[in-house]
Amino acid sequence: MDAPNATLVIIIVPLIALLHDFMRKLVNRINIVEARSNRLDVHLLTNVHHHLQNNRTVFILVTPETLNRSPDLRVFAQAAGFPVAFVSDEAHTVPSWGLEFREELLRLAETIRFIPDSQLILSSASISLPDIKFIERCYGEEIETVFTQLFIRRNVKYTVLPVQTLPGGKKSLQKFISSFNDIATFLNDRFPHDSVIVFIENKKQVNTLAAGLNGIGFPVVRYHSDMTPNGKTVAMGSWLGGNPRFIVATSAISLGVDSERCVGTVNFGQASSIYNLIQETGRVGRRGQPSECITVTDASFTYNKLCSTIEFHQKRVEKIPVKTILAGNAELLAWAATTQRLMCIPAMLLKFVDPSIEPAPQLLAIKKKREKQAVGLYKTVKTAKTKFASKYSNPSEEEQRTMKRNLLGLDPVVEDIPNFVKSSREELTLNIYQFSDNITTSK
Repeated sequence: MDAPNATLVIIIVPLIALLHDFMRKLVNRINIVEARSNRLDVHLLTNVHHHLQNNRTVFILVTPETLNRSPDLRVFAQAAGFPVAFVSDEAHTVPSWGLEFREELLRLAETIRFIPDSQLILSSASISLPDIKFIERCYGEEIETVFTQLFIRRNVKYTVLPVQTLPGGKKSLQKFISSFNDIATFLNDRFPHDSVIVFIENKKQVNTLAAGLNGIGFPVVRYHSDMTPNGKTVAMGSWLGGNPRFIVATSAISLGVDSERCVGTVNFGQASSIYNLIQETGRVGRRGQPSECITVTDASFTYNKLCSTIEFHQKRVEKIPVKTILAGNAELLAWAATTQRLMCIPAMLLKFVDPSIEPAPQLLAIKKKREKQAVGLYKTVKTAKTKFASKYSNPSEEEQRTMKRNLLGLDPVVEDIPNFVKSSREELTLNIYQFSDNITTSK
């Protein structure tokens, strides 16, 4: 990669697994080196300096911990006399990861300020404009330019299934998760071939479900953050190799996993945030193969309860130090609306990435063979609070129509939504990846 003025590019990735994945994919394509320790080898830096002097841009891969604790690299970047650019991958981890990780991520801002005239580039597949504002607040710097590219794989179908429609007809997720034979039947019927990830947010439930399925002769491996590094490596290697086909995991598996065999995800319950939803469903169909992402829901986690929780956490968010804010609360409301109100998941994802998207016919999807056809997610969902939800706890038909219009952000004159979509559809080019062909929602 020749250039009139070579640049030292430091790529920051939050996970060792991601770092290894970067190296594997890029080592034969660009001039890239990997920094694994806090004390960098003098020969490595000498080699980097040689390439820069010969107008060859160099990429150095580091974790946040390595960069924060590597004075050699910081001093080299400051004194080498070449432009320096920092690329922070998976930037959404700054607001979305647990508080135990945030201190290290926030220290990056101080580390980068140590390098004068450097550039910082943030990249993420699941970052929203509110998150960008959050990161600006964390770093104390305004992000000058924001580029967004809306991306949803055309080959992925998103499905919401009420738990009572699954084998056994259970009324709650807890009862279904305890019925290992029913789960095995469901997974085999839905995904007869290739690899699948079963997501559960609770680590104890991951252990219980994995043990129960293995106990009835249905082979699975498990994966969560409390496992030993060797245990994670063995489990991941087995699943990536296709034996077994199923892995039961928390969202710990949602970053840095690239399986050519993965054709499905099953979330037992709503994902804990839209960050996790985007990352988790991003594991499937990475080679263009038809894939399906299923969310299994029940009524145990109600819309009202969710609104109340979010309102509580957001009341004084601007006055809380950034080191202690648990992110994702506002996005949970949109995700709950998507699953509980049977809205269009891809439309919700687009709205999350770019709030400037306005209500428009091309963002409406037809729910095939269903009576309730109006689906979508728009900005007014975010304003729904406990008071609004409780007002309509037992709504009349007119109140239901009003609530639907408020939630969808539709103009009141659009009374007959199904016919409106039907009549408009022939006149439109659905350039947002043909939502109506990608969505199924079961009663």
